[in-house]
Amino acid sequence: MASSGSLVYIESVDANSLGGETALDHQRAAEKIAAERGHPAETFARTAAGHVLTPEAFADVAFDFAPQTQRAVAARSVEASQWGMPTGADYVSRHWFTAAAEDPANFARIETPAWGFTYAGAPGDQFGGQAAPASVYGNAQDVRVTPAGNTAVSLQFCRDPAASVFCLFAHDLDSGQLRLITRLREAAESQGDLSVSPDGRYLLAGAPLPQLIDIATGHCAGIGRAYRAATWYPRGGPSCVLAVTGDNDKPPWKLVLLDLATFAAEDFAELPRRVDGVQAAADGTLAVRMRPEGETGWFDQLMVSSDDGRSFEPVAPLHGASGWRRRGTRPRWIEAGPAAPGPVTLHAGFEEFLRQVPGDNGYAQGETGWVLDTAAYLIKHRVTRLRERPPAADILLSQLAILTALPALFDPAMAAEVIRQVVPVAREAVGRDASAHNGGRAAAGIEAVAAGRQPPPFTIKFGVPVR
Repeated sequence: MASSGSLVYIESVDANSLGGETALDHQRAAEKIAAERGHPAETFARTAAGHVLTPEAFADVAFDFAPQTQRAVAARSVEASQWGMPTGADYVSRHWFTAAAEDPANFARIETPAWGFTYAGAPGDQFGGQAAPASVYGNAQDVRVTPAGNTAVSLQFCRDPAASVFCLFAHDLDSGQLRLITRLREAAESQGDLSVSPDGRYLLAGAPLPQLIDIATGHCAGIGRAYRAATWYPRGGPSCVLAVTGDNDKPPWKLVLLDLATFAAEDFAELPRRVDGVQAAADGTLAVRMRPEGETGWFDQLMVSSDDGRSFEPVAPLHGASGWRRRGTRPRWIEAGPAAPGPVTLHAGFEEFLRQVPGDNGYAQGETGWVLDTAAYLIKHRVTRLRERPPAADILLSQLAILTALPALFDPAMAAEVIRQVVPVAREAVGRDASAHNGGRAAAGIEAVAAGRQPPPFTIKFGVPVR
């Protein structure tokens, strides 16, 4: 990994179309910008020094790294080129709903929507290049490693009988246990930018209504409706948070230093434009997702301040050579935390309020039904791709091994169907393509888990026992 204190962010590209342009015209433009960026995926992790961390077969929407254990984690999906699609297809599938009608033979082969798995690397795999799916329950949107380095917290899009929700899970990277921390019930379209407290006890999640969550219990409460984004600010003290104020399109926008031990708030810096996300390094250097001057769309630019928010400099160009907008999202400071961090102390009144909102982490029958339906769809999709693209066997079989665990955990009656669908195709793909060096082990593992001869690679723990 780049040196301590280095900045990692996700570079995301937004479509910039012209009047009369077709989806196929758009794809050709997408291929040009992919060539200019040096990577085919729509989103990928990049260091501030320009080093790309995402493997070429994937797209990343979030990335983090634990210096203590030398482990990388990512919220990652498969890039469309692995389905035999041309470079640039992912851009078109996100932005052009007529694409499938214009070229059904190609665009029907793209997974819609793209499904993000939580990927975890082994110790020493600092870029996550050899990371494999660690577990899956919903569509992973964001992921952070706790300061100890052995637990990842992920934000996953899921459903229950009543609503679409974002679920927060804790992943034990050693045992494979997946524990539901809580469901977030606030409007979820902008959730993300997770931030873990220096002592590893609390999590800030969500925008434009950031919430404080006790990772151990799932107790959850908003820190105030005046704030649209927030992050831990260790330089100010273990209980200090740096928050952003301001309405969507109405100044003033400010950075405010909020001490959760006293709930005293003081103005920290004036912001020149709207900010939708903020992250702070241990030395106080800030990274923010700021609306560029004159832009009215969703085209955030990654900006960095080393002078306590008095001035900001762009990290990467907003516009590509083809006129595409290059957004900066999910900034992360990759650095080791203090050896003995002070404990986070909450104001007594806020602590009492927080404990009145218990974690929504029980077993939801309708939610797991959606999980099984989605797993069945994804299994069928990957089996189809495995027949078409045996060179992608390593990637597909590692995901199928994780997907097989869901029926094994929730509905053993699905196991026979999994064996019937997956195992013959897996064996055939491994036999045809010697490059699938991990495929044989994955195929054997799928059959063993589905047949009940081997425990699933992960388990899921709810707040109440599964019945």
